[in-house]
Amino acid sequence: MAAHTRGSGSVINIDSLGLAAGAAYRATKAALASLKQGWTAKYSSRGVRFNTVAPGPVYTREPRPATCSARSPRPP
Repeated sequence: MAAHTRGSGSVINIDSLGLAAGAAYRATKAALASLKQGWTAKYSSRGVRFNTVAPGPVYTREPRPATCSARSPRPP
């Protein structure tokens, strides 16, 4: 990781809210979260920050897909 040799930097992971229900998908999400925690523990003292962005569903006027939660409000 080049950022730790400079003494500062930022790593941004793109995640999701987990609308897919497959076991392999969930296992991969857990592995990446664990990897980020390990990197944070190792490199934060060297000035490297780790952040995760998890965008939610984007609502449009199109019909709601079956994977969206009925609990989520839809815009008018």
